[in-house]
Amino acid sequence: MTQKDLQFGIGIPQVFFDGEIDSNLISDFVVRAEALGYHSLWVAERVFGTVPSVDPVLSLTYAAALTEKIKLGTSILLSVLRHPVYLAKDLASLDHLSQGRLIVGVGVGGYTQSPFYPAFGISPDEVGSRFEEGIVLMEKLWTEEEVTFDGRFWQIKQMAINPKPLQSPRPALWFGAHVPRALMRAARMGDGWMASSVPASLPFSEEIKLVKQYLEEEGRDPSTYSFSKRVYVAVDENKERAEQKMREWFGTLYKDPDLASSAVFGSEQECIDRLAEIVSLGFNLLIADSVYDDLEQLERLAKNVLPQL
Repeated sequence: MTQKDLQFGIGIPQVFFDGEIDSNLISDFVVRAEALGYHSLWVAERVFGTVPSVDPVLSLTYAAALTEKIKLGTSILLSVLRHPVYLAKDLASLDHLSQGRLIVGVGVGGYTQSPFYPAFGISPDEVGSRFEEGIVLMEKLWTEEEVTFDGRFWQIKQMAINPKPLQSPRPALWFGAHVPRALMRAARMGDGWMASSVPASLPFSEEIKLVKQYLEEEGRDPSTYSFSKRVYVAVDENKERAEQKMREWFGTLYKDPDLASSAVFGSEQECIDRLAEIVSLGFNLLIADSVYDDLEQLERLAKNVLPQL
């Protein structure tokens, strides 16, 4: 993998505040995104919540059937929640169904200090080690004809899954991470790093510096690594309306309407200027997420905003 020019992805509509899953919107959106030349379509994982949200792997399977060339990515899968054998099988199958267009973004999310993981019978203290062991096992199942694995959490003796992924040796693995230990793991194990759509404990400029430092310490060339960031965006000449919509979104999904300050919204020029600041930190893939008027935002971003970056 070589250093790429700046590319643009877009988040598939997954969350439906009116309570009804609009499959027609999803299909129209993914087909139009490909026609507009977006690099990739992305999904997030939201397991709990009162607002309907479509499963990420099923969303990408649906998108794969409707498109031909656009890449398909998860940002991020909470892989700890899935048995690594089943996850390896599902993702390898999806890689074939999409004809090798899959990017696998994984992480632990921001739930280690909440009741989230205990609800799945997982101790918060073991999330990191389970996560890493699961990724190692999944890679082995993807790349080895027969696997024997004696881990702390999973044990396999002379077993295999088929098909192997269509991409060789496997789909790209990108890690969502923020704290130094997780950033170090991303540099050691991953093909790319995914910055969150909301602020973390460190500024994004510091996080990207740390990832590059850790890559160099691992003897890896940062220019062969992918740096991506999700951003909530609303291109709207009525800035007050955009802010209100953002506050409603973050208030409902994150229980914190003040997170709207991390989003990009306003006129086309305001969005261009703010996104350019983000890109200047060193990202080579920008993933935009809309929160309303999805098809209109898809068009305006592709035609009037993103080309100016």
